[in-house]
Amino acid sequence: LTKVDGGNLVQPLDHGNVQNGRLFFLQQQTHLITMKASVKRSTKNKIDTMMNGYSGSSDEEAASDSPKTVVHTVWNQSIPINQMSLPKLTRLRQLLSLRHIQDSTFAKYNVRATANGDGLIFPRYTDRVERVGVRQLKPSGLKIFRLTENRNQPGIIEETIPDSSTYVGFFGYHLVKSVDVETVLLFNEADALSVHQAAGKVALAVHDQYGPFQNQLLSLLTELIHVIIWPPPEKYNRGKLLAKSLTSTNCHLISPASCKNMRAADALALPGKGRQLITGVIKACERVEEKSLSTFDKLKELTKEYYYGYGSVSGICKWSRFSALNNYLKGFRLGELTLIGGGSACGKKTFLAEDAFFEENTNQRSFDYWYEEISRLPMYFAKFDKVGFTKLKDIVEVIDRLAASKEVQHIVIDDVTALQEWTLAKNGYDLNLIFSDLRRLAQNRNCHITGSMLLSKFQNSKENNNADTLQQNAVNMQAMKEADNVLVICTKKLAQDITDVEHENFLQIWKTRRGGDLVLSNYIEMNFNRMTKCYTLTVGDRALPEGTY
Repeated sequence: LTKVDGGNLVQPLDHGNVQNGRLFFLQQQTHLITMKASVKRSTKNKIDTMMNGYSGSSDEEAASDSPKTVVHTVWNQSIPINQMSLPKLTRLRQLLSLRHIQDSTFAKYNVRATANGDGLIFPRYTDRVERVGVRQLKPSGLKIFRLTENRNQPGIIEETIPDSSTYVGFFGYHLVKSVDVETVLLFNEADALSVHQAAGKVALAVHDQYGPFQNQLLSLLTELIHVIIWPPPEKYNRGKLLAKSLTSTNCHLISPASCKNMRAADALALPGKGRQLITGVIKACERVEEKSLSTFDKLKELTKEYYYGYGSVSGICKWSRFSALNNYLKGFRLGELTLIGGGSACGKKTFLAEDAFFEENTNQRSFDYWYEEISRLPMYFAKFDKVGFTKLKDIVEVIDRLAASKEVQHIVIDDVTALQEWTLAKNGYDLNLIFSDLRRLAQNRNCHITGSMLLSKFQNSKENNNADTLQQNAVNMQAMKEADNVLVICTKKLAQDITDVEHENFLQIWKTRRGGDLVLSNYIEMNFNRMTKCYTLTVGDRALPEGTY
């Protein structure tokens, strides 16, 4: 490559050398790249630019070369597919597995042809027709398949505008409506068209890029009521990753065994049974949900059972005539056996008749009101039923995955040491894994983790110098080392009587990495309000009372 000045050869230019630091010419690619945009141009434009020199791109030129402008320009210059030459269209249908797709399906998904008629354009959208209308709907990205000019070995060149690293929505997203119950998500445009034509469901095609899925893509999918993911057999692991990233109770995944290792386009091509096969595969999809994740909808009925009955604690109703029974029996519960005994003629039948009349049901208006209020909070629940039998690494991975997908900022763990079974924690290294992994998780996800654990005063006396005490002291030391803040609740019995269960609680602050003063010799009094079920803190200057543990 040489620099040309008035038709004379001036000097050779090295690969990648630039004139005034802004113009690059890449031999491997027929692209002219500037500092502000990367746009394909004709060879004539490149030569003209080299002949005339480069004086810098103006803001108007950079704006005209923006990906959004290129998308709109290519889309406005496109033509309907029925204006393409039949041989080229037939060849594209064969290479892209579109032989059985009808023209009406193409029109519904706004599939068009390139201006020179050598390729097909599949638009991607980030908005819906029901929101903006047909006239205002514009694609945010394009995927173009062009026929190569090599006659000996014809093929297809794939092009994405803008590049694959930019989020541009879904192919077919403009067809989604708020009333749609099921939406099928695929990794290929031909599969999406096949599912829609065979099953009549809204089918979307997501651009499969490497690495984690973009947050904009995941947030758009969470708006859908019911998502069914049908990945190609060779990308099944990618489909599982997308399903886990959604962590939605209404997300289903189609396994290679369910679809008989076929794509939707291949299934549609089967003569006489393609439609039935696609419909059956969609019905046989498997639910994908994080088993440890609990939502408000799951917990609502369980909470109602605990407070108001529905069979578990308070029963379906309470006694009004014999209100004293409510203090002992709590309520009338289904699925139980009650025996009323007594001697002859003691009134068993009379009492049984009165006991069997239920005068009113439990009023749940207050519960429903507060449930609706609390359910608006971005709060989630995770429960591990087999703690101790599950590896600590797997538990931390589940917490990490949920924190990433839900963008959680605060993680609360009840009994941190229960994450690692005590029988497995045989030395200080095992104990250190609990706290170091959680601290690393908080740093990587930029969130705060608050956990409870058995943390008490260090036992130094000889009578307490046993294996359990030494192990507890080791836990205390590891917690003090890894934690950023350590708060300890101390308790003092108000009376020595064994029947007296009243206690006083005091709060101490053992460690604060970036905070203020410590509270070691003094204490913070914790007053519990039984009406509000909440604590109030009172700062005191006195030392801890004797007998506090």
